[in-house]
Amino acid sequence: MATLMQKDALLEGVAQALGYADTKGTSKDITILENMQNTIYSSKPEDRRFRF
Repeated sequence: MATLMQKDALLEGVAQALGYADTKGTSKDITILENMQNTIYSSKPEDRRFRF
């Protein structure tokens, strides 16, 4: 089971990747990362089966 802290760590990683993609990535990269971020935000901390 994922904990709230693990979910927070996932969100932090996606936020860092978004920051990098904003300067060096493509719009497709940014869209994929934004979708990941929205999926993680809307999931329960116990839900480990993230579908990206």
